[in-house]
Amino acid sequence: MKKIAFSFLIALFLLVISSGLAERAAADHLYASPPETIPDPDRINLVVACFILGITERTFPADKGFFVAHGWFTPDWGAQTPEQRRGFMYTTSRFDLSIDGQVQNSALHTSHFDEFAGFTDVMSKVYVIEDHQGLTGDHVLLGQWYLDGTISTIPGSFQEAVLEFDCTLTVHFL
Repeated sequence: MKKIAFSFLIALFLLVISSGLAERAAADHLYASPPETIPDPDRINLVVACFILGITERTFPADKGFFVAHGWFTPDWGAQTPEQRRGFMYTTSRFDLSIDGQVQNSALHTSHFDEFAGFTDVMSKVYVIEDHQGLTGDHVLLGQWYLDGTISTIPGSFQEAVLEFDCTLTVHFL
């Protein structure tokens, strides 16, 4: 039953995480006002590119700072079992971003929301990766979403990072 619940959350995640949680955790240096009140032109959104638009390439202004922010959320946090909570919060439930094969450093933002996008008691983990100077030329971004084996849709064990899905996007910085 827990694996079915998390399978549902993965599908839900693709739609909901792109609509707000990441903006709430956006990089401070990119915004002068709260991120949820303005558009996010400085964000490269892999969820939208790969899973909503179905694209594998896009352009972005050269030498312009950008950020990538993705992760996980789960509603009804208080109803989760101790095993589910442990698996969700452990480091094996994460988002990794590689640019041209190099894993990027990220800042983890955890938040609890009483209500978010129609769900209640929501716990989120969002990883923010920033590039303040921007890039030039063509670069391959690979986003990988992992869940701990105790909560993955694929059988695993505690402290085992299981790849749930990934996205490859070539960005042409022009």
